[in-house]
Amino acid sequence: MRPTKILPLLAVAGLIACQDQSTAPDAEPSPALDVATTTTIGGAEVDFSLLPSTQPGLKRVPLASGGGVIRVYKGDEGWGTRENASLIHLGLVLGTDWFIHPIAALGAGVPAGTDVVILPPNVFNAAAVAAQNSAAAQAAMTAFLATGGSLVVDLADNRTRTGDGYTAPGSVGHPNSGVRSFNDCRNGDLTAVSIGPDGLLGTADDHPWVKGPDGVEGTGDDMDNTRVDMGTSCWLAHGNLADGFTLPTDADVLVTQNFQGVDKPVMAEYCHNGGRVIVTTFTSDFFGNNPVGGGWSYKLVNTYAYAASTASSCVIPVDLDIKPGSDPNSINTKSKGVIPVAILGSATFDVADVDVMTLVFGPNAASPAHEAGGHIEDVNADGFDDLVSHYPTQDVGLVPGDIEACVDGATLGGTPIHGCDAVNIVK
Repeated sequence: MRPTKILPLLAVAGLIACQDQSTAPDAEPSPALDVATTTTIGGAEVDFSLLPSTQPGLKRVPLASGGGVIRVYKGDEGWGTRENASLIHLGLVLGTDWFIHPIAALGAGVPAGTDVVILPPNVFNAAAVAAQNSAAAQAAMTAFLATGGSLVVDLADNRTRTGDGYTAPGSVGHPNSGVRSFNDCRNGDLTAVSIGPDGLLGTADDHPWVKGPDGVEGTGDDMDNTRVDMGTSCWLAHGNLADGFTLPTDADVLVTQNFQGVDKPVMAEYCHNGGRVIVTTFTSDFFGNNPVGGGWSYKLVNTYAYAASTASSCVIPVDLDIKPGSDPNSINTKSKGVIPVAILGSATFDVADVDVMTLVFGPNAASPAHEAGGHIEDVNADGFDDLVSHYPTQDVGLVPGDIEACVDGATLGGTPIHGCDAVNIVK
């Protein structure tokens, strides 16, 4: 389980080269990668490694290094290569930080060490739709989400002319791209989820997607209701996430568009199988998106930066107290006893939601010693229930030099949890 993701991915130990080495040495090699930097648009060859990487109004800032890589699975170049330009705009290097795969390779599984998978538009490519809809590809996306990764699926222009299209794990159906907004070409609106509880943009409670790559509210890379709209022409979205498509009940809608007098979702996110799924019906590759042209776009830059950031993690951080009442938390690894570990409840986390059968502790992922998995007790007298489990000391796997130990598990709804506390190993 990978509880965090960090962007950009420029100084990762053991960076993956063009001949992808992200699988284990004795594993089957992953499919060959297409790392060419050119594509054909409208009959003309375009080198997208040379597309503009700076633009007035977008604040480029260095971000923390580390994390994994981004993989783009393509069936066709769609209306253009704005997803490529947007990744380059973030300072990411093709063949090092991000890779292009044919959509047909998705069924072979997403290589280990991947933080983000992007499925951009393909425009009526029936073979791509068939590949993405295959049982193998669906299983691969679900397995990838279980690692804590983020999956970005463009659902607008990934349809065939017969009506089917890409699907997203955790959702049902294919958006009806024939449902378009004929009354206003520029009426996308950030929702209350995007703007935050205070109802104001540029404040601390803005959604991380709105704050942009720098993660700071009120700066030049922030999203707003102008940048989410088209800069020219029409068709902000082809279809929506309500007609022909059903989001999970716990999905958060980030952007709506007016369809003949009714606001309907065109961008949403939700957690599924431990990972983040971001779905849109934006015409994201179209030249009319802001800023107008064939380069990067505000929507894609902010979406990809968010998907690759720690803010998109679906893992719930929990407060842990190893050996409640003890300070320091001294542990004799030769002891034949057990180590009590408390997951602390709070006003925002109810330990009754924890599936005790999923709990593991320490480097060896030891299971609780008792069949019940744990019991409820207020160990710190703060008025909130805590969940106490006991783990066989010699099963935990702590060794001299270890300074912390962690618990992993999941809620009853399947959302991963993770928490750590300091330890003091004694002889």
